[in-house]
Amino acid sequence: MKKPNHEDYMPINRVEELFRGLTDELAYIVVCLNSKGRTQEAAGIYIRNKLKVQDFPAKNQGVAKNIDNLKYKPEKDY
Repeated sequence: MKKPNHEDYMPINRVEELFRGLTDELAYIVVCLNSKGRTQEAAGIYIRNKLKVQDFPAKNQGVAKNIDNLKYKPEKDY
């Protein structure tokens, strides 16, 4: 969640690639993006990685259910 001009900045698509196949980590990223109001990016990761509500810890399954019901708009997934 660093700014693009920060030396440790990494775009979200790169982070997603690094964690490909690691459902716990991807679920955490989805929850973090959602909490920052970046729901379309969160939904993109959720869909592209075929995550399920069961992949999320019990306390975050509500986030997953909301994203599962969200109308995903790829053009808003930056």
